[in-house]
Amino acid sequence: EAVKEITIYWNPDHLYDVYDQVITEFAEEKGLTVNKQVYNWNDFKTKLNSDFAAGTAPDLIECPPYWFLEYATRNLMKDLTEEIDSWSESKDWFETTWIETTYKGRKYGMKLHNTCFVLFYNRDHFEEAGIDEPPATLEEMIGTINTIYDTLGPDIKGFGFDPTGQYLIPFMASVETPLMIENDRMAIDTPTIRKTLKTLQSIANSGKVFIPEPGGEEARTNVRLAFLTGRISMMISGPWEVGNILKNFPDLDYGVAMVPHLAGVEPRTYIAGTGIGIPADSKLPKELVWELMQRLTKVEVEVAATLEAGMLMPRKTWLNDPRVQNEKVVQLFKPILPKATPFDIEARVLGLPEISWGGAVFKKLYETMIYSDQDMDKALDEYLKEANRLISSKL
Repeated sequence: EAVKEITIYWNPDHLYDVYDQVITEFAEEKGLTVNKQVYNWNDFKTKLNSDFAAGTAPDLIECPPYWFLEYATRNLMKDLTEEIDSWSESKDWFETTWIETTYKGRKYGMKLHNTCFVLFYNRDHFEEAGIDEPPATLEEMIGTINTIYDTLGPDIKGFGFDPTGQYLIPFMASVETPLMIENDRMAIDTPTIRKTLKTLQSIANSGKVFIPEPGGEEARTNVRLAFLTGRISMMISGPWEVGNILKNFPDLDYGVAMVPHLAGVEPRTYIAGTGIGIPADSKLPKELVWELMQRLTKVEVEVAATLEAGMLMPRKTWLNDPRVQNEKVVQLFKPILPKATPFDIEARVLGLPEISWGGAVFKKLYETMIYSDQDMDKALDEYLKEANRLISSKL
């Protein structure tokens, strides 16, 4: 008997009206009911792993694209190479986006959103403190934090650290180290990386920044709320914040800038965004779900999502569409997005999530930096030793 339901897993930050409209119209046209389940990322991964183990995965997932690579190593995602390559519109995606969804030359998904990490700053705080420009270097960032503390008082923190190590990676990515792993070895054993970690640790220990309690989604939310409600002046985040600002904090006068790096270092940042793909356990015909993927990524839909929620997209014609040119989020992110790199992509391809953010090995390095004054050289050496050992075990 033909399946009459399509099950979709989605992130709550991306429940846009335009996506609901596309999915509803598709389901009505195909005679399907929609079972949409919404999960924050931590719960999402737990649920999906459980589903894969039980053979009950959904028909379509929206998730970080590197998940496709992790799951493809275990044959848990459907190969979409032929569908994507034969679809003429796929050439409209920025070429680098396919790196994030390709494993051993085969494509297992496509980018839905194409974003990156930046420094958000509170323009009102800067004006009140007499600061003209956001800090371009870590050295300037220390000065900015000190000025905010001295002029606005100790109740307003200059910067908020995130509880997850994902938000360290933008500080590490540069022209010198665009990728975490190169030539089957960790590529971040450099004087620049060591000084960066020590500088960030000194900022964390200054008493002038927001240090969240260790934790997951709730701790992350606390950092975001502290910035959105004016209790911290700077944080690292991305365009996924913009929809919330437009809806719930319309009076917040914010700006964005490249994530500060050491003076003399040519910066890069960490690419982000989500993708859509089809789990191997999907009960619906692949061509049916693929059709929905095509509809969700039409330029008209991308433009509507940008106008609705300020999200950035992976298609070239979207970026050049006159309807989005005057959008603040596009103007702010346009010069930074080309400098984003998939820093930890090789760790994902090797099936080693533990050595990047979210994994226990990287978590230990990050938490040593923001929660202690322990020797960062020693912490990095221990991290590199274990990471290289794990890489060797996969080769």
